[in-house]
This record gives sequence, C-alpha cells and structure tokens, in this order.
Amino acid sequence: MTEVANNNNYIERPIHRSSSVLSTNGNNRRKKWTINTTDGLNSDIMDEERNKFRVYEYLCHVGEAKEWMERMLKKELAPISEFENQLQYGITLAELARLFSQESVKKIFESEKLQFRHSDNINYFFDALRKIKFPEIFYFETTDCYEKKNSPKVIYCLHALSHFLELRGYGKAVRDLVGKLEFTDNEVQAQYDNFKENNINLPTFNNLENKLHEELKKNDDTSSINFDKEDSSDLDEFSIYSFINI
Repeated sequence: MTEVANNNNYIERPIHRSSSVLSTNGNNRRKKWTINTTDGLNSDIMDEERNKFRVYEYLCHVGEAKEWMERMLKKELAPISEFENQLQYGITLAELARLFSQESVKKIFESEKLQFRHSDNINYFFDALRKIKFPEIFYFETTDCYEKKNSPKVIYCLHALSHFLELRGYGKAVRDLVGKLEFTDNEVQAQYDNFKENNINLPTFNNLENKLHEELKKNDDTSSINFDKEDSSDLDEFSIYSFINI
C-alpha cells in the first residue's frame, strides 16, 4: 500500500483509476480501484468486483482514521496494513482519550508483547467516551479491538468520534482519502478473505453523520468540551466521505 504524503500532509492529486478492480497478474502492483462494468461479465464476477471495491474503500477508511489520529496525537502511527494490529494494544486509543478526558486514563500499559492487560487501555478509552457523553450506539466491544474480532467496528467508532469532537469544537473530522491511496491486489484480497472467513460485515457509513446528529438530538446535548487547543490553528478543512455496507 502506498500513502501519498508530503511532510505528513496528503497531496491532493488527480485520480487515475485502473480499468478493472480485478486483475489476473501483477498482484503486487499498487493501484487505485474501481468497478469493471465491462459487458458480458456474469453476476458472480460482478458481485465479487463490487465486494472487492468495498474492501478497497474500507482500507482507505482505515487510512482516514489513522491520518486523523496522527493529526490528533501529532505523531506517526503504524502503516495502514498494520494499523488494526496497533489498535489491539489500546495504547493509541488511551493516548487519544487523554486529549479529552485526562482523568479517565491511568497508567497506560505499554508492553510490546500483546497481553490481556492491554485491554485496560481500551477500557480507559471507553471511560473517556462516557465522560464526554459520546453516544453508546457507536461503541465497539473490547474483543472487537483486542482480539480483532470486528476491526471495522473500531474504525467506525473512530470515524464517529472524529465528527463528534469536531462538533465540540476540536480539530477536524476524518478527511476523504478514497481514490488517494493505493493498494495491491494481494492486500485487498487478504482483507476480503478475512471478512469472508470471519463473517464480518462492514458497518453502514453513509449515514454516520445523520445518525450522530439524531443521537445527540435525543439527548438534547449541545455542550462543548474543553480541550488543549495548542497548534489547532494549522488544522486544514477536510471533506467527509462515506463508505458502503459490504
């Protein structure tokens, strides 16, 4: 996977899409993906192309969450291909939680070997979310993150949190990176196989913002959060992108 970057800021450049999502060779060739609408393809192939395109979109959304957290934490995180593994440890989640609820985060467990105690870091994150009244409908289960039982739910939560914090006046939400990141056939296929093997469905992201507003309206919650806004002035205006249910 290639992330187009310059001084930690992604470059906006014209998108040159490949002619087909699926390729019979060059599995390690990085590319942007689209759906092949060539006449004559049977329905099974078309379904597979659509699903793999959605996997490509999901990988871009992982990149969006990663890039947002890097802006918030002001440090570089693991590559997209390893980002879900990094989240398992809960360290970056706890560090993020410190920004908006420092009292929720006690001593972060930072062992390099994944252990059950890392779940404490994830629980700090949950406690911080409760402190700021983040809607529980967007929460994931601890095992979704720690055991990677459903990583898309974790990414979904981070996307929702980014919009929630933006509404509260801190930073900008995730930015649109679909069509700006490139992945190999092997990377997309591996994620596709993982979803299929573990019967994982991608959450519906196209109504995430509306869903968030509805939840906040239910609670009549228009409160703001006090953040350390140091260096927040250099945050750009970023667009919002939604991805599809697989």
